[in-house]
Amino acid sequence: MINVCAFDLDNTLYDLIDYYGPAFRGMVKALARKTNLTPEQVRESARRVYLAKGFLEYPFIIREMDVFSKLNAHQIEGLEVLGQTVFNKVKKKRLKIYDEVDDVLASLHLGGVRVVAVSNAPLYHAYKRLRQLRLAAYFDLIVACENLRIPEGVKIRANPEPWREDASISVVSFPREEGKPSSYPFELVRKEFGDDVQYWSIGDNIERDLKPASKLGYKTIWARYGTVVDEENYRTVVNLTSGDVRKYETMTSEYGPDFCINKIKELLRIVPHVEQLDMFR
Repeated sequence: MINVCAFDLDNTLYDLIDYYGPAFRGMVKALARKTNLTPEQVRESARRVYLAKGFLEYPFIIREMDVFSKLNAHQIEGLEVLGQTVFNKVKKKRLKIYDEVDDVLASLHLGGVRVVAVSNAPLYHAYKRLRQLRLAAYFDLIVACENLRIPEGVKIRANPEPWREDASISVVSFPREEGKPSSYPFELVRKEFGDDVQYWSIGDNIERDLKPASKLGYKTIWARYGTVVDEENYRTVVNLTSGDVRKYETMTSEYGPDFCINKIKELLRIVPHVEQLDMFR
């Protein structure tokens, strides 16, 4: 029987909290210093945009922040360069995969397991993140939120659909309102691989990543290591999110996962796969 592993991305393959918290605070501090606003004014204006968009890494945030509404286009562009430079500098330093993620994904992929990403992030960001972390080669499919609308007047220099040039991976998107904790993204995975398959869902959030998948017959694996985060960075992230998101981040679930792992390497004792040495006998 084919095994399909559906991985959450944030705090399952890499620590989102550890890079996003410092990167956001650094960006806020730089923008406040440049504009003579207080960090609190900048942070709250950014928060209002995030709440409206429902996405923490909304790339056009600075041009939509109300505290900068009286600035001209040239000034806004300058702030965007400043903010993105500071944010990306911290991100590059702190965004790292968890220990042994690369080895585990390689073992599953080479062992005949179909590896899938299931994310509420826009498809572009999910794909680019896997490429940046050099993990995309292990994935057969990315299921993610449909891409963001590009604001009028914004010219995109990068390829907005880079996966179209990548024959090694398939992509499927869904409307933002159909994202996790809805079961719909997991239904899309089933449509790709059919019924005669053992499905597994791996994620750090029980209510969002595991419970909805279990309703469709997935075996569920709680990545408990993803819940061990820096408190200051966690509060930075949670305070930028909506009440619904915050609820799913902090609540205690009554659903009990099938398995719990404290290190990602423990997956290899749970998910059936062909050991690499056996493949050459």
